[in-house]
Amino acid sequence: MSRQETLVLFTRYPIAGKNKTRLIPALGPEGATELHRQMTQSIVTRLQACQRINRFDLEICYTGGTLELMQAWLSSCDCFSRQVGDDLGSRMRGALITHHRQGQPVCLMGTDCPDISCGIIKEAFSALATCDLVLGPSYDGGYYLIGCSPSLNKEVIPALFSGISWGGPDVLTTTQKRIAQAGKACHLLPTLHDIDTPEDLQHLGYYPNTQ
Repeated sequence: MSRQETLVLFTRYPIAGKNKTRLIPALGPEGATELHRQMTQSIVTRLQACQRINRFDLEICYTGGTLELMQAWLSSCDCFSRQVGDDLGSRMRGALITHHRQGQPVCLMGTDCPDISCGIIKEAFSALATCDLVLGPSYDGGYYLIGCSPSLNKEVIPALFSGISWGGPDVLTTTQKRIAQAGKACHLLPTLHDIDTPEDLQHLGYYPNTQ
């Protein structure tokens, strides 16, 4: 019997001025936080619908709030964990290693990509049956999803998350080079848009109502 697949969703508790900071010039602190809140809730709802089809576990990995606050906000979810680490890379590395040790195929994604679909999630987990890693490229040069197979040599994982300028245009290519250097197979998912900057709002189609 195969191990249970797990999708870890990285997010932050909504606090004005702490979420979507690159969007504050366009939306203001409250507007940027409201957008973050709406996008997170929308993606959680979509992933829960996907669970009924693809049968994976959903874990909310959070920062910026307490467990009680997260449970009150995302009350339909029942599995939470806290992000641990000094930067994004170390927090992602820790989350993947935790599940890798448990022998689980695991995918990690954020809440910045509104076009994520059940089909893409299914493709990601299906790819991990034959590939060591899976990446979901974003048009800004980063990635919206990374996943690893339980058969992946655990020593490879730290190299994927150190010495990388997160949010920069070379995140994906740097990660791909390190995967290739380790001699591992990687499956690429469809390229999607992240919503991180004012220019990205055109791909979202609306501004949040903060009135």
